[in-house]
Amino acid sequence: MDGFALVSAKGGPKLEKALPDRRAGIAVVNDGTGHTKMRLTNVSVSTLASALGRRLGDPVADKTGIQGEYDMVLDYENDADVSPSLPSVLKAVQEQLGLKLEKQKVTVEMLVIDHVERIPTENQLRERQKPAGARRKTPAGWPARKVLRRPIEVLLHC
Repeated sequence: MDGFALVSAKGGPKLEKALPDRRAGIAVVNDGTGHTKMRLTNVSVSTLASALGRRLGDPVADKTGIQGEYDMVLDYENDADVSPSLPSVLKAVQEQLGLKLEKQKVTVEMLVIDHVERIPTENQLRERQKPAGARRKTPAGWPARKVLRRPIEVLLHC
């Protein structure tokens, strides 16, 4: 599948080791003008690759071989024509993180759901068997609303 490979750029990675006591997370803030700031805290380079894949709409494979958790910040412009003062996401990755996104065919794991069926629960079967107009009793003080849980069965063919 067409996508990107995340590799080390010339000069090597510019990554800051994460502090061990911080929670892992990703925060993406778009100010509405096209400027985006992506802050990644205590995450692996593989997680960065996944986050970039979601931003770019194409899969990104981590080919850096870099292990461990890092804190990273990316400032970039979604549309370089709007504000050339900030780089595109491709340039930002290279300039700010010392990594490079190269266009290439990548292998991607996919989950394909072939078939989905709804299997009625015992309660739903009983509801169907009640005569028209029959209502379920609601305990005193509870709002009279009908809540149905609809489990589904997913058949996976591997």
